[in-house]
Amino acid sequence: MMKYVLFLCVWFPLISIAQAGEDCRMKESDLKPVIDRFNPFFVDHTWESKDKLEVARLDDKRLITIRQKACLRHHILITMFIDRIEISEDPRFWITEVLVMMKRIFFNDVEYMKYKRLFENEFIRVYLQNGANVMFNFPLGERSFICKVETGDWGAKIRVEVVRFIIKEKIRRPGIPRDLDDGWFKEEDANKPVIVPSNY
Repeated sequence: MMKYVLFLCVWFPLISIAQAGEDCRMKESDLKPVIDRFNPFFVDHTWESKDKLEVARLDDKRLITIRQKACLRHHILITMFIDRIEISEDPRFWITEVLVMMKRIFFNDVEYMKYKRLFENEFIRVYLQNGANVMFNFPLGERSFICKVETGDWGAKIRVEVVRFIIKEKIRRPGIPRDLDDGWFKEEDANKPVIVPSNY
């Protein structure tokens, strides 16, 4: 009986800390802008440290927002809005838009270069299976990618979420199934309105 009480005394505080979200592998305060300060591909770039939100423009027809959050996993939610006059119905258009967007956002990023080719090949394969207006995902090593290309009369929205295990413990799994992930962006968070500065 004494052993059982001692076990509870030791483990209960640890369980409470983990449930309170304090036992994180990555703190919110450690999050930094994804787009490098000296990235030459963006016309404008702002970073709001409080909300972990970046807003940037590739050109006057393409606006990008990047939201981040972290604790047990690091989430980068990239959304690109494209003006409707730019849109083509050719599937190659969407593939090119996503690959160029990722390459420019992660310009000079050593980590991205490690999985860039694998990501490109897998995105092309899975996108061609699913097409536009369908959410799909695929794992690559310790990352999972959740993607969707949405189109309408208003224009288009490309969404790529990168979900990564932050390795602090020996966790080795090929990607993260949605039902086991504790921190996906909820739809209401992902679709929060963004106030674009007036100089945009």
